[in-house]
Amino acid sequence: MSGEIAFVHSALRRGGAERLRYTVLKELAERNVACRVCLFNGEGDLVPAVRDLGIPVDVLNVSGKIYSLNTTLRLAAWLKKTQPSIVHGGQFLTNLHTTAAAKLAGAGPVIIEEHGHNRWKGWHHRMLDRLVCSKADGVVCCSGSVKRVAQASMQVPDDRFHVLHNCIDLAEIGGRSETRSTVRASLNVANDEILVGTVGTLRPEKGHSVLIRAWRQLCEQHSDIRARLVIVGDGPIRQQLHDEAKDLPGIVWAGSRSDVGEVLAAMDVFVFPSVDEGLGIALLEAMATGLPSVVSNEGGIPEIVTDGETGLIVEAGNSHALCQGLARVSREIDLRRDLGNAAQVVALSGHTPSVYCQRLLDIHRQLSS
Repeated sequence: MSGEIAFVHSALRRGGAERLRYTVLKELAERNVACRVCLFNGEGDLVPAVRDLGIPVDVLNVSGKIYSLNTTLRLAAWLKKTQPSIVHGGQFLTNLHTTAAAKLAGAGPVIIEEHGHNRWKGWHHRMLDRLVCSKADGVVCCSGSVKRVAQASMQVPDDRFHVLHNCIDLAEIGGRSETRSTVRASLNVANDEILVGTVGTLRPEKGHSVLIRAWRQLCEQHSDIRARLVIVGDGPIRQQLHDEAKDLPGIVWAGSRSDVGEVLAAMDVFVFPSVDEGLGIALLEAMATGLPSVVSNEGGIPEIVTDGETGLIVEAGNSHALCQGLARVSREIDLRRDLGNAAQVVALSGHTPSVYCQRLLDIHRQLSS
């Protein structure tokens, strides 16, 4: 065996799971833990950064489709050649091919990861979970909520699951006071306005439609609150959301940004209205920045936010409750300060790359013993 940890992905673009992978790889590199990355097709914009860490990245140039035998066989050949000590799959497609290829190659232990509830899965996906993914030696889930869904799909013993909450790259969050002023000015936000913000891909499960309805109610029912809403991100329902909000004042569409940490530092309140969420790296980043948050009670979110202590939790999909939460935290400056301070302590004490990687390496030792 090479002693390396092998991480398998379709590509390394800037999605949540891929950003988490880069953060983990950076920490492991600092610990001098040998790693290697294998990609199915295309490289992605995170690959140069990974290679700058001194971590090899191999590209198989295969389709990565669910039923691609060629993908499984090529990956098995790669595993035989590299002989890693631990093999990690990252999402459903890679979990499937990684587990099958590792068993064919006699590699292992095999760890697969679950980053969401995957409610899109049909009966045949669940069948593949039970036939293939269930053969993995360990399943790392980003929250207890995700674990329950994955366990029901795979139907494997509880002791094979490990709940490991996401970590955040501390180098990518926060901003200087002068940057805050500059960013607010660029967003046309006055100094005396409350800047409410959210960060996430514009997909239905992120709850942007709920947020727009809540913002409409806030504008109509709480006109005394001087506030703006900045929506950071892009995605497949962008035009739909623009249409829903076309007559609403105070909304800034920031699109995709490479300076998310700076934008977070310019906010006063973070809102996370997801209706389907495994955990939420963007939420952890906001907490680490010291932002008070108004969040939904969906999925793993209540596992990291305590209502009234580190944020305000409202019912997922309930625009009225979201509106009331936003109105309250916008009006009460002491509440914003207390929630933000407590949230920052939680994020910076329990969700750092150091904490995450130590627990991950502990799982490796457990599976290798």
